[in-house]
Amino acid sequence: MKVILLFLFLLLSTLLHGQDLFYTKAASQLFTKEELRTLIRESALKTVSEHKIDRDVFELNYPPFEDQLLVTSRPVIVKKFRWIESTGSSSDREREIELYKKELYRAVRDVIVSNSAFEKLVAADQTDRILKFFSDIKVKKSGLLEVTEYITIYNGDGSQGDLYYDIHPDASREINNEIQHGLVRDFPTVYENNQGFRVVLPFTIKSIYRNSKDEPYVTKDLDNGVRVFLGSASENLAVGIHEYVISYETSNQLIFHSNKDELFWNVNGTGWVFTADSVGAKITFPTSAKIFESAFYTGLQGATEKNCVSKLLNDTTIHFSGTKTFNANENLSVAAAIQKGVLAAPSSIDSYISFIKSNWPIPAIVGVLLFMLAINLLNWFRFGRDPEKGTIIPQFEPPNDIWPSDAGYIYHQKYKPQQFSAALIDLATKKGINIEVKREGLILKHTVYTFRKG
Repeated sequence: MKVILLFLFLLLSTLLHGQDLFYTKAASQLFTKEELRTLIRESALKTVSEHKIDRDVFELNYPPFEDQLLVTSRPVIVKKFRWIESTGSSSDREREIELYKKELYRAVRDVIVSNSAFEKLVAADQTDRILKFFSDIKVKKSGLLEVTEYITIYNGDGSQGDLYYDIHPDASREINNEIQHGLVRDFPTVYENNQGFRVVLPFTIKSIYRNSKDEPYVTKDLDNGVRVFLGSASENLAVGIHEYVISYETSNQLIFHSNKDELFWNVNGTGWVFTADSVGAKITFPTSAKIFESAFYTGLQGATEKNCVSKLLNDTTIHFSGTKTFNANENLSVAAAIQKGVLAAPSSIDSYISFIKSNWPIPAIVGVLLFMLAINLLNWFRFGRDPEKGTIIPQFEPPNDIWPSDAGYIYHQKYKPQQFSAALIDLATKKGINIEVKREGLILKHTVYTFRKG
């Protein structure tokens, strides 16, 4: 039964597209097919506007519902037109046309409001979200990637109408209202390779547009890349639909296998807190390439779901399109491989320079250590080396000019209090000091030593 109804619906939709919209003979004398189609569209817009839905949102949501609305509203419109004609035609043509328009609007309004099939047209969703995310990636022979991202968003006002919750009673009342001044886009450019070393990928923004106009932006370095703040810090982004176009260049993204060269690309990334209605990508290789292998994955980081389809447009171009709504932090990853020899692999020198730039603390530390080693070796050669050993002859007398305290240290291999006394007596004998000795005290006498410079 459902199959039959679907067939009839498709058949009627085809007829409506291929023939004039015919409701009654009298109405066909007043309105053309395109005029009736336009009137139905305007009636639908007027209906949703009464439920505080922006025109931009209506324009986005209406096309998929148009054929169904034409089919569903047909019997109601015919009934109202026949009622007009049963009351007798008016001699005032303009007044008669307005009456038809008024009843057509009522018919369309009744159908939209009463039929759950059209709830998305009248239940406003003010959640900040991505409507479309598409990445166009062009791979150059040099390995440079030219990437253009087309991101269409809806910026809500942080509220939901009561009608939305009447239709969705279980919906959360926590509205995603993260977008304030504009879009925030993170670009990962720092990775860790299999050996545990850092890899920093070149990244240059070429241009950013919003609604076909230059968009101001600032960048901020992150631990794993670059964060780009789009918009003005002093102005809030207007409620509605906005289309961003972000163009940038990057390199060192290709994987050079022994039997193929591959590009693996995270299209939208896992950093978004928004849902995305549509995510897709297109990869184009140089003209001499031939794509012979591809893959795609969807979901959270590390997931291997495959809610996506791919289509090879020609030998050098492949198109990917997600088949479901992407929740927050869900990403589309795509890969495509071509034969060897088309893309230029980085040379050993380029790889070495890239390694030095990405891991500069390592060579910096090694350089400091080598510098310190060189300085110490130089000082050792100049000042720290022991004199060359000559013939060893036993010496039976103390060396000249040796102090008694030094002789005591040599003998005992440590200093003792007696050595201090010996040093004082030695100074006195050499007239370096004078030592006076006196006995003082009335009953209990004690010896007092006075030292004066000689």
